[in-house]
Amino acid sequence: MSKAIVEVRDLTKKYGDVEALRGVSFQIDEGEIFGLLGPNGAGKTTTIEILEGMRTADGGTASVSGFDPQKAGPQFKRSVGAVLQSTSLPDKIRVDEALSLFAQLYGAHPDRTALLRRFGLEEKRHAFYGKLSGGQKQRLAIARALIHDPRILILDEATSALDPESEALVNANIQRIAYGRTMIIVSHRLSSLTECDLTLVLDRGKVMDIGPHKELVDRCPVYRQLWLQQNRHLETKPIGPKPVLAQGD
Repeated sequence: MSKAIVEVRDLTKKYGDVEALRGVSFQIDEGEIFGLLGPNGAGKTTTIEILEGMRTADGGTASVSGFDPQKAGPQFKRSVGAVLQSTSLPDKIRVDEALSLFAQLYGAHPDRTALLRRFGLEEKRHAFYGKLSGGQKQRLAIARALIHDPRILILDEATSALDPESEALVNANIQRIAYGRTMIIVSHRLSSLTECDLTLVLDRGKVMDIGPHKELVDRCPVYRQLWLQQNRHLETKPIGPKPVLAQGD
């Protein structure tokens, strides 16, 4: 039987008169891929910041890998790797470190020359030189978050700056990235969440539902609305009635 590695009970948080979280409860079992979804202002970022120990809840409790995030020390920090939408990296980055981790991220043996050429970068004295785009930095940030082999990996809108091809590569390798660890994926793109074991749906600080993708599409109005909005291009146009041929005498 799986053991819960994240336990959240009745979290509340207010910013002035605005209730960011209203009695949020959930648990994540070890080894699960767990999604967190909701429209803007739903409480996703506040929840993640509490789990990372970056913000204090007004009420309720949170336990991550057996630690209270607010009181945890270096051991807790090593057990949790996080990539945020705003993650920034320097333009000068160690090549050996980055390329070996790119292999994990993309599920392929790294070809140093090909990767450098692909990213339009030069190799000088074991460092990347050149201006990295936002998408390139996010790809490196995801790879570097794996460096200490964290038990829990949090991707908070981590693919938002990626081009469709790179995002598809990351999503296709989520199982590989998650091997041996628990993952929490926060995203407004449902394409990043369809393979999650469970997804928690938040709206205005409240838990609306939790379940796998197929169940949420069927029973959760908030999830279904977002899914339809983002996948209109997959809808087939209704076929009208077949024309009736005029009958001659």
